[in-house]
Amino acid sequence: MMLLVRLIDVLVEFVKLLVGAPGLRNVLGRVAAWLVLIAVIGAVVALIAWGVSLIPELIDLLNDTPP
Repeated sequence: MMLLVRLIDVLVEFVKLLVGAPGLRNVLGRVAAWLVLIAVIGAVVALIAWGVSLIPELIDLLNDTPP
């Protein structure tokens, strides 16, 4: 439970850094936070694309068709 609370706290601080909340106006930190967010979104999209690309192989495996 404490791990979940800590994770939520870290996410809240990350969002504050992204939007530039008062007291967190560090430009370098904001740029780094946006780059991390873009990298995470790119990784999720790549993972989904990789999973979708494996669908034909899964269908062949389920149909017991040789490649």
